Amino acid sequence: MLRTPELTLQSTPELELHNTPENTPHNIPESEPNMPDESSLITNNDVWEVGTMHTDGRLRIEVIKGLLEPSCKCSHQITNIMHERLEPTGFTWKTVSKDTKEFYFEEFKKWFLSWIEEWKTPECRAKSEKKRQNRRVGVDDGDYPATHTGGSASGRTHTARLAEKWKRNLSPIEVFEHLHTKNHDKVTYIDKKSAAIANINTLRVERSKPVDGSSVPQPVDEIMLYYDAIGGRNKRNKVYGIGSSVDIFYESNGNTSSHFSSLEPNTQKYQKLETELQEMKEQIKEIDEMKKRMREMESLVARFYGSSIIYHIAIWRTTGYRDG
Repeated sequence: MLRTPELTLQSTPELELHNTPENTPHNIPESEPNMPDESSLITNNDVWEVGTMHTDGRLRIEVIKGLLEPSCKCSHQITNIMHERLEPTGFTWKTVSKDTKEFYFEEFKKWFLSWIEEWKTPECRAKSEKKRQNRRVGVDDGDYPATHTGGSASGRTHTARLAEKWKRNLSPIEVFEHLHTKNHDKVTYIDKKSAAIANINTLRVERSKPVDGSSVPQPVDEIMLYYDAIGGRNKRNKVYGIGSSVDIFYESNGNTSSHFSSLEPNTQKYQKLETELQEMKEQIKEIDEMKKRMREMESLVARFYGSSIIYHIAIWRTTGYRDG
């Protein structure tokens, strides 16, 4: 197994020279805390939700499913902290001082030779080739397609952003379409695999078929529909197509995640409205058929008894009494 030395924070020669209060990057005086916009402040009497800023400038974060949330803001702050330990002039390798370059090179030489020997082993070569094929999506030469269109943001981040934008929770299918179509148009899929998995209408139609002689389609659980369409979790216990947002939708056993249970009432309400609408359509159809039969009957009666009988029928239908 390839081993690396334990990492410790060490000051480079250049950093020791420049790491003074006036030269430290991102140096913020204690008397001037980094305050957010007043519109996003939370007072002591309000609910301090994850991702919101308190009046004292602190960001509320929480560990959800083993991950820090909000992930983007946390990673950005961690990056800023790391930048504070960098050499002030070292924004590119060309500007790094000679002393600092030699410092890093001496540390590098301690381990590089052992890495080379490890890379030569059959096990390491096999892993490297397999990962290369995975990255290239089976394409040996030339350009290979991207595996998603989400950029550097995680699936969880995209899901949270869309939920905030659309003012509702999302289904896994909506997240998949957003992450696997060009310009997020939900039409132009980036590869054949994405297009094939996205074609789940057949499964949806099958599950929505009426049962027990009913003409009303059955409600479809869109969360489990996607899970079953992709074949569940793979050998690495991953759910294809939705990235780190998998924990939002599913538990490890494949059941719907309790963290996402808030979608269920909305889905059930929508399905109930769909059922009621379908029933109303059936009733309207029956009424139209009845009116059609009555018109045909009136036409038949007029043919045998003359048009005057139609007049009396119309009066009776309107008033409930015969004329004269």
